[in-house]
Amino acid sequence: MKKKIIISDTNIIIYLCTGNAFEKFCSFFSVYVTIEVLDEIKKGRASKNVINSFFKEYQQDNLTTIRLETNQIESRDRLMNREKIGIGEASCIIAAYDLEDSFFATNDGSAFKIAQDLLGSEQVLNCEEILEAMLKVGLLTKKEYVLLVTYCGIN
Repeated sequence: MKKKIIISDTNIIIYLCTGNAFEKFCSFFSVYVTIEVLDEIKKGRASKNVINSFFKEYQQDNLTTIRLETNQIESRDRLMNREKIGIGEASCIIAAYDLEDSFFATNDGSAFKIAQDLLGSEQVLNCEEILEAMLKVGLLTKKEYVLLVTYCGIN
């Protein structure tokens, strides 16, 4: 059974799609995004290739979209106001809190720390940790890993 992961950061999606690793990522994890993150992808700075790669997985049911309930939206808004984080990050932290046995992925430093406090540090991953896991299980070659790490700006 695949582990569940909620991606709150569109940068992670862009990095994985640009490096042609998103399909592999979706084969490794059960991938979740909130409606808020989906809207950011649609309206954001991603290239057509990234958007096409993302929505290919979406159309093949390799992604699950989460729509927050009313009480979760209220919690999201309180979290955004209190912690000064974006709507995508806040919605995913709230969703991850309610989604059992899931990981939370972000490259946003503030959201990372908040998620660690609320979800537990072992449940929160950044792009580098995701790429390392994919390399470890053989989803990426060493060459692909190095290219993605370089593209992501990871030292």
